[in-house]
Amino acid sequence: MELVRRLWNGRWGRLARADIWVKHDETWIVEWRKGDGDAPVRARRFATRDLALAWADRLMRSGGDGWKDITDISRGGASTVD
Repeated sequence: MELVRRLWNGRWGRLARADIWVKHDETWIVEWRKGDGDAPVRARRFATRDLALAWADRLMRSGGDGWKDITDISRGGASTVD
């Protein structure tokens, strides 16, 4: 499964943190979590990339400001967040 996009709301703590992952295998999958690593992860499948990215954008808009794209860090690439 390929990680296409990884987003984090820039907040720490089990009540404040939120994460979104956009993944691709045979279909497009958006996973999201509100809370720290012990919080449940929800997922939804989409037929196209555009639909998956639109859902991720909707989740970000409903989750406030301060979102950061940390895809490169999650893949082991860049070491800083813009």
